[in-house]
Amino acid sequence: MSAKFPESQPPTPNSSPMPAEMKSVEVTIEAWIQARQIEQQESARLIWGRYVRRLRVQARAYLISQSMGGRDRDNVAFRIANAMFEASEKQELDPSERTSDLWKILLIRAASHLQRREPTETNRIPLVEILGDTPSAQLCIRFAEELEQTVRSRLDDQLRNVLFLRLEGCVNHEIAKRLGKQEAEVEPQLAEIRQRFAATQESRV
Repeated sequence: MSAKFPESQPPTPNSSPMPAEMKSVEVTIEAWIQARQIEQQESARLIWGRYVRRLRVQARAYLISQSMGGRDRDNVAFRIANAMFEASEKQELDPSERTSDLWKILLIRAASHLQRREPTETNRIPLVEILGDTPSAQLCIRFAEELEQTVRSRLDDQLRNVLFLRLEGCVNHEIAKRLGKQEAEVEPQLAEIRQRFAATQESRV
C-alpha cells in the first residue's frame, strides 16, 4: 500500500502580499514535491534540502569557473558562489519557509527557459519532469546564469547584499543585523528583488 502524506501547508503569510509570480512558483514546486513524496516516501524537507544542495554545488562550481577561480572578490559570480558556500554551512532549507522563496523563483525560471527551447507547446516537457529527481547539469548551469544575469542587470549593491544573505538562508532579522538595518526595512527590499526577478522573466517571454 502506498504511503499517504499530509497535504503541504501554504507558506505563512506576512505583511506583504505574495506576488502572482511567487504563487505560480509555489504551486509548481508543491506539485513537484508531492510527486517525489509519493514515489520516494520521503519528507518534503528532505527532498527539497537534498535537491537544493546538489543544485547549489553544481551551480557554484559553474560560477567559480566563470569568476576565474574566485580571485576577483568584487566579481558578481564569485560573490554569488560564496553565498552558496555559506549556505552549505547552514541548516538545509525548508520548502515551507520564506528563506526558500528566491531559490524557488530562480529554479522555476531556469526550468521554464529549458522548457521553451521546444518550438511548439505540444512538444514541451512539463516543468515537474524538467526538474526531475535530481537537478541536471543543464538545469544547474541555467540556474546559475539566470541568477548572475539578474544580479548584474537588475540589482544595485544594496539589493545585491540582501539577496546574497537570503541565498545563504538568512531570515529577515539576520539580514538586518548583518547589514546594519532595521528588520522592517528588509521585507520591502526582498519584495523589490522578487518584482525585479519577475520583470526579468516577463521581458524574456
